[in-house]
Amino acid sequence: MMLTLFLGAPIAGLGHTRAVKLTKEAYVRRLRAQLDDTTRKLRQLSDRGDRLSPGSKAAFQLAMRRLWQKERKVRILLDHIQHSKGETWQTLKKSEDSEIISLIKSYNKVAANYPV
Repeated sequence: MMLTLFLGAPIAGLGHTRAVKLTKEAYVRRLRAQLDDTTRKLRQLSDRGDRLSPGSKAAFQLAMRRLWQKERKVRILLDHIQHSKGETWQTLKKSEDSEIISLIKSYNKVAANYPV
């Protein structure tokens, strides 16, 4: 999975408030698409659990619970960003970027440990 984060910059010719709003909207759209793709991949990964031996299944289920908890945390942070006012979203963005990177790294690790 390729991780690409949107780093917004002010848009020339627009007022500062409007540029910040457009930048935030673009960031939210892009991150939501990335999160939706990651969620789809988590569902596909969950399906692998049905084919595991009973011994591997318990560890896999624990790993999947942790991945879903991370996914939920990213989704909640994204909702906070979407509903934030003014430039406060940029402070939240730092946490969001860190959390989605953590989610993707964790996904890649679990996927590698439980190949098809």
